[in-house]
Amino acid sequence: MRWFNNLKFRQKFLLAFGFLFASLIILVWNGLYNAGEIKNELNITFCNTIPAINLLLEIDRDLQQALVAERSMIFANASSDIFKALIAEYDENIGQVQQRWDTYVALQHTQDELDKIERFQNEFSKWKTLSQQIVEGRKADTREGRALAIDLSLAGAKEQFETMRATIDELENVTLATAERDRAHAETRYSTMKKGMFLICGIVAVLMGIVLTVMEKSVVAVMKQLVATIQDIAQGEGDLTKRVSIHTKDEIGELARWTNVFMEKLAAIMVEVNVSAQRLSEGGDEVSSAAQQIADGAQQQSAHFEELSSSMQSNAVNAQEAEQLTTKAANYALGIGSKMDSTITAIETIEKSSKQIAEAVGIITDLSDQTNLLALNAAIEASRAGEHGKGFAVVADEVRKLAERSAKSAEEITNVIQDSLTQVSAGVQLSQEAGKMLKEIVADIENAANQIHAISSATQEQAASMEESTSITETNASSAEEMAAASEEMKTQVVLLKNLVAKFKLSV
Repeated sequence: MRWFNNLKFRQKFLLAFGFLFASLIILVWNGLYNAGEIKNELNITFCNTIPAINLLLEIDRDLQQALVAERSMIFANASSDIFKALIAEYDENIGQVQQRWDTYVALQHTQDELDKIERFQNEFSKWKTLSQQIVEGRKADTREGRALAIDLSLAGAKEQFETMRATIDELENVTLATAERDRAHAETRYSTMKKGMFLICGIVAVLMGIVLTVMEKSVVAVMKQLVATIQDIAQGEGDLTKRVSIHTKDEIGELARWTNVFMEKLAAIMVEVNVSAQRLSEGGDEVSSAAQQIADGAQQQSAHFEELSSSMQSNAVNAQEAEQLTTKAANYALGIGSKMDSTITAIETIEKSSKQIAEAVGIITDLSDQTNLLALNAAIEASRAGEHGKGFAVVADEVRKLAERSAKSAEEITNVIQDSLTQVSAGVQLSQEAGKMLKEIVADIENAANQIHAISSATQEQAASMEESTSITETNASSAEEMAAASEEMKTQVVLLKNLVAKFKLSV
């Protein structure tokens, strides 16, 4: 039955159900065929045999009633209404006999029945002739007619009637025998049909048992083997090296092959899981150690951040104080600049006055030179005058000396003034340069004040950021501790995973 095992499930079920369907078709055909035969026989019985019996019984009854009417006419008054009623009853029964006989003759009959039908028709014709003579004799209402009627009724007509009725009885018996034969035949047909159905059912049951047995061996047994292998993996030793030894080409064989492939891949996966679990365990140790180091570092960072935050707060305070001092210095520098401008203006005024004095001293020097020249001329003139000019010469000499001293003093004053002018010019230049530098210093102080203000604001922001960083660092430290705890939990789960993997046999 290897060919059957190699069939696909669809083909197996189609074969099994096809056989079952064919058996059902045969069973139904047998039932329908025999039922049709029984139906035909029943149709013959109900449409031919039973109506024939009923017609024969009714014909027999009508003949009896016609005979009663015929014999009653013998004793009735021919002119009475009773006689007329008897005549009508007689004619009606004879007519019904003929009508029912024609209906009976139209039915299907056997050759034996046809022979008896022909004999009955002859006998009925003879009896009806004799009976008509009796009726006509009574209608004549004569003594001779009545005597003839009595003789015929008790002799020839009676014998003919009994002969005719005997034929009717024979026809009834033949019809009943036919009905009995049809019944027996129907019963035999039914018995044959029942036996055939039982036989077919028995054959179908046996063959279906064989098919189910083969199906059980090819499907259920294989499925049990497959289930046992999987159950051993799930509840037994977890031996992933076992393989299902099924080599059929149906769906079970494919399932077995794919199960073996699954087992191989599962074994490979479990090996990789085991290796990954080992690596994960080692990584968990490293993560736990790193998390602890992170937590320690975070605590140290938190302490450093707190110190740095405190320093930044101090720097912020110092920056605010420096900003205030710089602002004051800028204000002082602005005041000094204003005073320096006044000083420069005063020095420039002194320079102008010194120049005016120098000009005046120059004039005095020129006058002294002219006076000295005049005194020299006067002395020359006095020496020319002789004795008279001695006093004038003395005066001229004194004037000359005074002019020389004035010129010398003017020269000294000029030198002093020139030195003063030089000094004043240098002072003016230095004052201008100092004023320019002082303005630059004021601008630099203002810039420094702005920068110190910016530094103060940035320092305050940095201090706030440092506080936030301290909070974040504390959170990181807490997260690192939680990560370390999670790492420990992961190590525990890895141990459990390794224990689960250890339950499976991964190699031969």
